[in-house]
Amino acid sequence: SVEGNLSDEGLVSEDGNFYYENYIFTGKAEQVVQIKLSSDEFDTKVLLFAETGEFISENDDDLNGGKDSKIVVKLPTNGQYRLVITSHERLAQGRYHLLISESNDADLNKFESHSEASSLFHQGIGQFRDGQYLKATEFWNAALQIYQHLGDVQSETQVLSNLGSAYYRLSNYSQAISFLEQSIVLEQKLGNTRGEMASLVNLGLIYSEIGNSQKGKEILELALSLLDQEEDLQLRSFALGNLGIIYSDLSDYQTAIEHHLQSLLIKQQLDDRLGQANSLGNIGVAYLNLGDYDQALFHHQQQLAVVQDLNNLQGKSQALAGLGNVFFRMGDYHQAIVHHELALAIDRDLQNRGGEAGSLNNLGLVYESLGNYQQASYLYEQSLAIANEISDLRGQAVSLGNLGNVY
Repeated sequence: SVEGNLSDEGLVSEDGNFYYENYIFTGKAEQVVQIKLSSDEFDTKVLLFAETGEFISENDDDLNGGKDSKIVVKLPTNGQYRLVITSHERLAQGRYHLLISESNDADLNKFESHSEASSLFHQGIGQFRDGQYLKATEFWNAALQIYQHLGDVQSETQVLSNLGSAYYRLSNYSQAISFLEQSIVLEQKLGNTRGEMASLVNLGLIYSEIGNSQKGKEILELALSLLDQEEDLQLRSFALGNLGIIYSDLSDYQTAIEHHLQSLLIKQQLDDRLGQANSLGNIGVAYLNLGDYDQALFHHQQQLAVVQDLNNLQGKSQALAGLGNVFFRMGDYHQAIVHHELALAIDRDLQNRGGEAGSLNNLGLVYESLGNYQQASYLYEQSLAIANEISDLRGQAVSLGNLGNVY
């Protein structure tokens, strides 16, 4: 057991971004050792190297995903090993505690399984941020199986919540509700109020999407009242934005804009650019429904600029669809078709079935207005088939209504 202090008086990495210390210990071939690095003052990171300088392992999160670090490893040879004790954050300083102890194969297997799940989890986050929601679910479902096998309820809960968010964006609402409700049950058992609120914020919007706006509104208002005690700006911005969407569903567009503007201000404070794009798009939708086409066009153009800068394909599809809707309402059918076809192509590339169905419906509306009823009905039928496939009740209703208008 070693007590130490990471400071600017010690060693500094070549790029000048991290302070570090070395610790040497002796090990034997096939020996299983557990290395734990903890600190109350900074987010730790530990790296292990062989005597030859060959890299062996590293970690910046223990099995509970906290700020401590943990490695369990079977040493390859007799000899000395070097630990690099450093921080996950740039130029962090503070006292630390290092503990090296004998371990066993069972702990090693558990650590390796958890490391695999953690890798899958973070790959899913990367895919989600890039708008690759289907791929994100593949990584997260694989991670979920491992966490459940390990009995890691805390990590399981986090994955369930993330899966709910991903399936919502894929318009697979039944799956989204199932995962979020499972997450809420586990969050309540763990006493994790923030996690419970995050799932409630997403769940409220989904109920609105399936046609139960009143229940969605009640869930989100409950979440906001609880968030007043949590002082969580990011989660509050999400709740305000989702409540704004519900007010639009209830045709109270001015109140919707007020909520989206509050959400946008918080996202600007947090420098959440993708969140800002979402708020801009939602404001554009509300202005479109108010008949203010100039403001709608302005906000969707701003939305498109942000997502293009971020290279977020899902966001780009949404912005293009929003612009297509504005051009449609303005009577510029050529531009409407151009933008909806671009959105459709992205949705198909991303395998976003809900987005694809929406784009098909949008194109159908344009062709219907041009008097091309055969093409319109063809597009509506494709959209209906997708809605049936993914159990999207709202999508089914929209497509059936559109088909009824054509016939």
